[in-house]
Amino acid sequence: MKQKLILPTILLILISLSVAVSAETLSIKGQPRDLNGNIESMHGLDVYDKTGAKLEGLGEINNDEGFFEIKNLPAPTGEMDTKTIWVMGDCIMHTFKIMKKGDQYVLTDAHEPDKTILTTSETDIDLGILKEDKPNKLTINSDDAVTMLIEDSDGERIAENVAYKKSQGSSGSLKPNTQYKLTLKTQKRGESWEKSFTTGNYCGTTRIIKRGDYFEIVNFQKGQDMSIGFWKKVKLFFKGLFS
Repeated sequence: MKQKLILPTILLILISLSVAVSAETLSIKGQPRDLNGNIESMHGLDVYDKTGAKLEGLGEINNDEGFFEIKNLPAPTGEMDTKTIWVMGDCIMHTFKIMKKGDQYVLTDAHEPDKTILTTSETDIDLGILKEDKPNKLTINSDDAVTMLIEDSDGERIAENVAYKKSQGSSGSLKPNTQYKLTLKTQKRGESWEKSFTTGNYCGTTRIIKRGDYFEIVNFQKGQDMSIGFWKKVKLFFKGLFS
């Protein structure tokens, strides 16, 4: 009789252990700051599972004290069972991908998977201070539908768009007060243009307008009006016409 009870008992123990492991949850906290250590305001905190489905009700933003926190996040069970976190603000975009390797949780930059942020076996994870070093944006306004390639001074690819568009740009990839090379290409005529530009101060936006072979490059600070008025459009038309 005792032998008959042993096997069911072992199975119950194994099932209980399996449920306990799969039910493990993570807590993840971070403190976004600018380059001077000031609190960065956040307006978005999203969490996604491996299928891209959004997980609701897990995140908390505290802009007064300058931190975000994810609670009760179902822990990844392996390398293919990933969770992704996006933290967004006017001048920040921090992205994390979380997986499990062996008995360790591995956090990487979601945009740079080879960049490991930390490895830990703890379920309570504090990312500490997160300084944003790529807060600047680029907008492109072109008379031709073009592709976009941005490279740094070493020729490393920083951002790219292979779709032909008249309006496009980049965010979360450009550092302030840094020089980059922009390459635009058309599809129909096979023309291409290369232009060097230098970004402005922290959290600024560089606007590049192309009309014909004429380029206008202007840096705007956060909150400045970047709209193109009617008379400005007229001037740009003639500059492009005679460029």
